Amino acid sequence: MKNVTDEQRERLEALRERDPDLTVEWNDDQGVAARIRGELTRGEEPTGTVREFLEEFGLLFGPPDLAETLAEGRTRTDDLDWTHLEYRQLYDRERELELEGATLAAHVDADGRLVEVQSSCWRDLDRVDPDPSVEREALAERLDERIRGAPGYGELREQRQQRSEWPFPVMQEPRLLVYPWEGGLRLAWRTITYERSGLGPEGPSTPEDPSAEGQRELLQGRAYVDA
Repeated sequence: MKNVTDEQRERLEALRERDPDLTVEWNDDQGVAARIRGELTRGEEPTGTVREFLEEFGLLFGPPDLAETLAEGRTRTDDLDWTHLEYRQLYDRERELELEGATLAAHVDADGRLVEVQSSCWRDLDRVDPDPSVEREALAERLDERIRGAPGYGELREQRQQRSEWPFPVMQEPRLLVYPWEGGLRLAWRTITYERSGLGPEGPSTPEDPSAEGQRELLQGRAYVDA
């Protein structure tokens, strides 16, 4: 545990007083506890139990005001009567601007004890301008430029334009979000689109043989584009 603040150490010690056998896994890259398991707290109702716990110990799993930045996700109860609650970290609650991949999960047993919290949230958030420089309408053109000339492009474009409500090659309503990238944060559009095989969310890879680029087939998948 290298990337931990004095306040976080104090809260960890407070939890260890509750349960000396506490298990802690720390994420130094994001400055949060990736997983804490033990006798954390107990309550009458799972959602309220988790919220009260995060008001006091949320800074272990994200920013000091983590409880205020979380949006509720799925809640389910399993065959053992355990309740599993999922949350998403929002970069900007007013705009509902989601932080990609930043989630929190809490697990409450049948006796109302909160026994584990897992987090992939971020403690320190870089300043990101929430207003995109690439508008939604221009996104399709930018994506289209990346696949123009690929084998089957013309036929696929004609087929999809007749079936989809979105301009080719966009296949899902684009969503604006904040995307972690190379240790920082950037504004991006996320959508389902067509890409040349061998391209990832980070953009084009460099082929060993540049002349092979035009031969890459088109595959459908998730894409992120700087906004």
